[in-house]
Amino acid sequence: MKTRKLPSGSVDAVIEFGNYVYIMEFKKDKSVASALKQIEERGYAVAHKRVGGKKKIIKLGVKFDGKKKNIVDWKSIG
Repeated sequence: MKTRKLPSGSVDAVIEFGNYVYIMEFKKDKSVASALKQIEERGYAVAHKRVGGKKKIIKLGVKFDGKKKNIVDWKSIG
């Protein structure tokens, strides 16, 4: 797992595993939709599409609850 710096910002996590690339954005006390929106708006997946484009890209938005100190919601696209 690694953090990637891009001109549009930093991706929270990228995991490359076999034929898949998982792009993950984590939010504390914010919606999963806002995490997925950030992945789209900042073009975090674009670099992976350009490099060969053969791996399936999975975008994951994850919401952490600051009080419960746990994951309370998540959604994947792709």
